[in-house]
Amino acid sequence: MLASTSKHSNALKSASFKPSTFTSYSSPLQSDLSQHNSDSVSKARSPFRRASSSRDLGNTRGGALNLGSLKNRILTDGVGGAGDRSDFARFTVTGRQNLRLSLRGMTANADVQLFNQAGVAIAGSYQKGAAADRINCDLEAGTYYVRVFSTSGRTNYNLSLSTRRLSNVSTMADNPAPTGNRADWTVMVYMSSDDLESYTIEDFREMASIGSTSNVNIVLQYDRTAADHPKFIKGQATDDTRYGNWTDTRRGLVSYGSTPGRHWGTSIGEANMGDANTLRNFLDWSMSNYQADNYALIVWGHGSGTEVAFDDITNDALSANEFNSVLGGLSDTIDLVGMDACLMGTVEFAHAIRDNASVFVGSQENIPGTSWDYATTLQDLVANPAMTASQFGSSIVNRYAQTYPLNIEYPVDEKDLETLSAIDLTAMRDSNPFNLSSALSDFANAVMYTATDSDLQALGSTRNTYSNQYGEGSFPDYVDIGHLFSNVVNNSWISTDIRAAAQDVLTAYTNTIISNFTATADRSTGLSIYFSARGKYPSSNHLEVTSNFVNDTLWDNFLAWEDW
Repeated sequence: MLASTSKHSNALKSASFKPSTFTSYSSPLQSDLSQHNSDSVSKARSPFRRASSSRDLGNTRGGALNLGSLKNRILTDGVGGAGDRSDFARFTVTGRQNLRLSLRGMTANADVQLFNQAGVAIAGSYQKGAAADRINCDLEAGTYYVRVFSTSGRTNYNLSLSTRRLSNVSTMADNPAPTGNRADWTVMVYMSSDDLESYTIEDFREMASIGSTSNVNIVLQYDRTAADHPKFIKGQATDDTRYGNWTDTRRGLVSYGSTPGRHWGTSIGEANMGDANTLRNFLDWSMSNYQADNYALIVWGHGSGTEVAFDDITNDALSANEFNSVLGGLSDTIDLVGMDACLMGTVEFAHAIRDNASVFVGSQENIPGTSWDYATTLQDLVANPAMTASQFGSSIVNRYAQTYPLNIEYPVDEKDLETLSAIDLTAMRDSNPFNLSSALSDFANAVMYTATDSDLQALGSTRNTYSNQYGEGSFPDYVDIGHLFSNVVNNSWISTDIRAAAQDVLTAYTNTIISNFTATADRSTGLSIYFSARGKYPSSNHLEVTSNFVNDTLWDNFLAWEDW
């Protein structure tokens, strides 16, 4: 498996993509893996002096300062400026230990990340300005790397690291009983591991580095993967045997310091995560046992834009229609739905759940296997449990932007550009007469009733020019709404009536986007739409799984229109 396999699955469900077909999203460490034990790697010398050690922290993984077996260390160095954007140190822990790390003493912004030996980020802290950054997490025996980095000016810093040995977590500690108290938030994570097992383990650890509190419940349904998974057998992915290597489906509360070992959670057997009943049962259990004023549902797994939580064993997935049916049948409302899955930032999916959730967070592009940063995301919520759904959605997007910044450490790969958006679903409801779905329907109607052949040629050319080729080119019919319609509005070759209808789409669209991050200036603005090329009949599978959108708008009529 590649170090950052995207969580992206074949839209027709005939087979999931092989990990080797994805462009790896490489951390600064992963590009240097082959230099693990090399002492000959050259490194730029830091412009700052450090008083407490005889060597500078290295500027590359290969040149990382070796701290050996970590106990208690305080390091002073500086970072920032050309040739010195990152400092690296490596250390080892023997046995299971708790790490406490603090970064302080800055005069400008600097942040810190923790990576495992494979180069996967397992924790990080990204405080604004010169505020101190802290990491508190449990580590298994192994080698780890600390990266201190700055995207602003030069600054000195003090890096403090200490560890303490832990005993094995008991079954009771791993599975605390529901308290009966009503929290501010319950965050329900529906995690379909499939061929991404190693990443789910790291994300569990990120969640546990924060843990549930009296104000925030973090509950998880976790489906791990058996050794006979088809991709493991074919050598397309690797079975992760850590933490007891259990292979069933479990659910439970994620408490501070818990691990995904054999004692965690309650087994529900081998569940089909692509089945609507499995999702409904998890939500009913969560909302009954961990009641809250606000509920967030995060789905972790493979996505294809209109289907999510692909289960390779059963060849099943949750469609937009099924998802809406599950949410509509709950005893309470979901405030935020988040998709930690590829390509799910589509207007069709948002439309399907608009009446049964308030905020939707999704990506128009692939999401790396390293996914969201749950440590910082949950840290924000625990620190401010009074957040509204809109504020929480914005926080998720902001933390994602910090995790995958566009800078020298994260070079742009044209085939894998990170993006994430928070969407106001209330603005898409029928109670708003100027909602996005209605505007798209009116645009389709205007084209079918007023377009000349010249208009259609210009519209087709615009669509082809601004098709984003999402999913590394595997989803060429997904087009960014903002990018497309702004260019229709500004195309003088298209008639006034159609351009006016396009402007109405843009206005409604702008009122729908709460927050947007994209790794390039204008590639993705918030939501994609399925827009098949002229002369190409729309996919029957797409029309089937998005029947809510199909039935409520004229968009599919336009795509199937004989003149288009």
